[in-house]
Amino acid sequence: MKKFLFYILIIAVGFLLAKLFLFKDGEEARPGEVVKISEIKANAREFDQKIVTVSGTVLNSGSVGLGGYTLDDGTGTIIVLTTKAVPVKGDELKVKGKITEAMKVGSSQQLALKELEMHKIN
Repeated sequence: MKKFLFYILIIAVGFLLAKLFLFKDGEEARPGEVVKISEIKANAREFDQKIVTVSGTVLNSGSVGLGGYTLDDGTGTIIVLTTKAVPVKGDELKVKGKITEAMKVGSSQQLALKELEMHKIN
C-alpha cells in the first residue's frame, strides 16, 4: 500500500512540474510594451493565450454576470472581458490581459482580452 501511495505522489508531482515548466500558456508576449490591437488581430496565433498590454478608449460597456467593454486604440477594437466593475464610455485605459478566442463563426474569429489589470489613463 505504501508503494502505491508513493507512486501516486510521484505521478502527481510530475504533472505539477510539467504544468509549471512545459505548458506555459499565459506567458507575457512583450513585457512592458503596449501592443497595437491591429497587430494582435493580424497575428492571432502568435498572441493566442499570451498576456499583452493594450491601451485605448472605451467605446461601450455592459455587465450581465460577466462584464465586458470594447476598447479602441485607433488601429482596431477588441472586446475586453472582466469580472470587475466595467469602465464607462470615453474612459482611456491601459489594460493587461490574456488573449483568447471569444467566438468563432465559420472562418471568422472574434478575439477577446481577459482582463487581469486595468488602469485609467485620464
